[in-house]
Amino acid sequence: MEIKVGILTATMSDINAQVALQAIAYVSNHTMLPTNHSLVGFVHATDLTAGTGIAALSKAVEDGVVAVIGPVNSFVAYTIQPFAAVSRTPLIDIGSLSAGLVNLPFFLRLTASHRQQFLMMAAMCQSVNLSSVGLIHDSYWTDGSIWEQVMEASNLKVMLAMGVNTSADTHTIAATLQAMDVTISSARPKIKPFSLDCCTLGGIANI
Repeated sequence: MEIKVGILTATMSDINAQVALQAIAYVSNHTMLPTNHSLVGFVHATDLTAGTGIAALSKAVEDGVVAVIGPVNSFVAYTIQPFAAVSRTPLIDIGSLSAGLVNLPFFLRLTASHRQQFLMMAAMCQSVNLSSVGLIHDSYWTDGSIWEQVMEASNLKVMLAMGVNTSADTHTIAATLQAMDVTISSARPKIKPFSLDCCTLGGIANI
């Protein structure tokens, strides 16, 4: 008998889906499941948006999944979480970082929120006596004010917070950063006309 787990991914979809499938296979092969039972992952959707998320989750529920891994995107998570709660389908998310995604029914986040990560960043900067910081982040990101609050509360001067369209391909992103005169070296990051002690990249893999 198959115990079905759905997979919905919205960010770096191919990588996240493959990792989820490998993890499910590992658990199925190394866990004491009931006799003649196996844990099987099904990729129900990739490259999700807030508009397509509910339909994808609805299809997964119709297919009889016991839980869903995903969506690995805060905006999509906000959209589909209420439907997951109504259908009593647990969402297990490994990448939605918005500080507001806490204490929600049938939603389990397996990574630290933006606020928690910012606190760790600030502590790291303080430990090496840095005084000024900058941030490059997704253009749609909404937690920038929290980042600035945490940094300033830690006596770190915020010099710059810059949004980049991370839905573009890596070559376009590189060209965008070059046009903004962004250089990040082992010596000191520079974003014209600022010279910073530290520049954080907000967890953006393709940057």
